[in-house]
Amino acid sequence: MNNLRGRFIKKSVLDSAGNVGKVDVRNKENIVPPERVDIGFAAKQAVDEVVKDRKASQLQVFEFYQGCIAFLQNMTEKLLERCPLKYGIVRAMNALDPRYIYKTSKPGKSSEKIEIILKKLLNAKWMSSAKCDEALQEFKSWVRDMELHHTCALS
Repeated sequence: MNNLRGRFIKKSVLDSAGNVGKVDVRNKENIVPPERVDIGFAAKQAVDEVVKDRKASQLQVFEFYQGCIAFLQNMTEKLLERCPLKYGIVRAMNALDPRYIYKTSKPGKSSEKIEIILKKLLNAKWMSSAKCDEALQEFKSWVRDMELHHTCALS
């Protein structure tokens, strides 16, 4: 998704957005000028040849780039519409990644995300409250063991 959005959205906008769905792809202020849209080497070469041979006017080239922007906007919106990252439970699952636990400056952040997942599972009646408590305690124990092992490995 970032690769696709990086073709037509300003880098400064992407850097400040953070979350995948927080960039308005229709806002003209977020979009690079048409001549800076990344259409790929082959398409760029074809456009350059057409311009060099005078087979297309500057207006036609501009309209082509505008069409590319429209296509990229529509594709991005459709992918975001179907993207599982719009669900909180899916975003919270990065707490299961040891790299996330290691990188997180706040030790309790990954536990908070696991609690989000467990609450969703409890509300959906996929787990009992006792099993959720047990899973949370096991997760916290695993995080403590991982932190201890990592601290020992650095010493």
